[in-house]
Amino acid sequence: MAGIARATKIEYELRLKIVLEMLLEGEDVGRIYSFAIKAGWGVGFDQIRKYIEEAQGRTLKALEVDRVKVFSLDLARREELYRKLYAIGEYKDALAVLQDKGKLLKFYDETMRHILEVRAGGQDGEAGDYSVYSDAELEEGIRDVRKFIESQVERGRADKRADKPGAGKTKS
Repeated sequence: MAGIARATKIEYELRLKIVLEMLLEGEDVGRIYSFAIKAGWGVGFDQIRKYIEEAQGRTLKALEVDRVKVFSLDLARREELYRKLYAIGEYKDALAVLQDKGKLLKFYDETMRHILEVRAGGQDGEAGDYSVYSDAELEEGIRDVRKFIESQVERGRADKRADKPGAGKTKS
């Protein structure tokens, strides 16, 4: 009995593409098998299952995300957005970008933890038990950090106004 010829590399890749498209359209293994029979692929049910597994495996691999690269790109986008907003004098929006970046970096959590450790530890910034602070005290500390950031942005605004031509001149 003569065996059925194996699919060429091109045929195999085309079949995987078709199987993937059918899976994405919601087709089940039975419908994919029926399609393969009608298309004359000359394969059995087990081979269809192998095509499905291969198509799914390739899809998962293609969708894997390099979290470090994505995180770095997100930070770079925020830096660029901040730079553009600050350059055109949109300070409130620039501050919002800084705050968003701070949240992404967990800056507020880390800064507050450090502030509270120094407060609780006493001298020389020794770590202490900051769990003794109430939620209200923690929130107050976060507000203090935000006020500090906002004051820095306001200072930047004032510096920018002072740098504009004609700033500080009085009319005679």
